[in-house]
Amino acid sequence: MTQGEGISVLVRAYTLTQNSAYVEAARRALGPMQKPIEDGGTCRVVPEGLILEEVPAEDYKAILNGWVFALFGLYDFLLVEDSSEARQMLKKSLSALVAYLPSYNAGYWSYYDLSGHLASPFYQRLHIAQLEALSLAFPEYAYLFGQWREQFMRQDANLLCRARAIVAKAFQKLRNPPAVILK
Repeated sequence: MTQGEGISVLVRAYTLTQNSAYVEAARRALGPMQKPIEDGGTCRVVPEGLILEEVPAEDYKAILNGWVFALFGLYDFLLVEDSSEARQMLKKSLSALVAYLPSYNAGYWSYYDLSGHLASPFYQRLHIAQLEALSLAFPEYAYLFGQWREQFMRQDANLLCRARAIVAKAFQKLRNPPAVILK
C-alpha cells in the first residue's frame, strides 16, 4: 500500500512539474512491489496471479484496502510511463483480486483481510468506494466490481447486518487485542 500510494503522489508531482526525478522515484518504488515477500518484497505470487500485500508476512493477510491502493499506484504509474513490467503486475494482480473478492464477503459484511478479520464500518465504506473506483478505472471488470460494491452497500445499509458486524468486530478485538493495548 505504501509503495502504491507513494507512486501515486510521485506521478501527480511529475504531472504538475514535469520533473523527471519524480518518475524515476516512482520507478524505484515499484521495486519492492515486484519482489515476492520471501525475497524481501511486498507481493505474494499465487496461482490466481499476484497479491500486493500491505503488511508483508509469512501468513496471508491480503488486506483489501491496501491491495487496492497498491493497484492504483500501478495504474497511476502506467499513466505516465509505458512499462511492460508494471502492466504485467497490474494484470496479474487484478486477476488475483477478481478471484479472491468472494473471500472478502462474510455474508453480512466485508472482511478487512483474508485472515477473517471483519472490516470496521469505516473500512466497509472504504471498500465500497474503492470498488466504485475500480469499476471506473477497469471497465473490463466493471460489472464484477459493481456487483461486489452493491453487495457491500446492501450489507452496510441493513441495520441487522451492521449490528451483527459491530458485535462480531468487538468480540474479535476483545479476543485478540492489538499488541499496543497489551503494553
